[in-house]
Amino acid sequence: MTPNELAKHINVNEVPADYIFVSHAHFDHINDAVNIALRTNAKVVGNWEIHSWFNKGGISNTQPMNPGGKWGFEFGTVRCVPAHHSSSFPDGSYGGVASGFVFQTPEGSFYYTGDAALSLEMQLIKRFGKLDFW
Repeated sequence: MTPNELAKHINVNEVPADYIFVSHAHFDHINDAVNIALRTNAKVVGNWEIHSWFNKGGISNTQPMNPGGKWGFEFGTVRCVPAHHSSSFPDGSYGGVASGFVFQTPEGSFYYTGDAALSLEMQLIKRFGKLDFW
């Protein structure tokens, strides 16, 4: 949020969180995630490289997921799907495969793409179940 001009009105130090889903390792996706995770002890979910990077930074409440995986959480299930985007940490090291997430919960289902490029694969997401919004 911090590097995004459109979100400059949001105070990151007041954002509540139980879970943080990280689509890829670019600085604009992980910088605030680190601060929020440390402050709230929210579970950070991302690919193996993101999971390991957060663990090395002292954040152990993490869940690794990679495209093709599905995991049950207390709020519902999440399927990790491919996303077409680069992924590198601020130091330039490899950040693993970028991912999207398909959430299925009793309150509704949705597809979080991160900031992935459009691809024909996205048409397959509807096969996982009805989506209430994209």
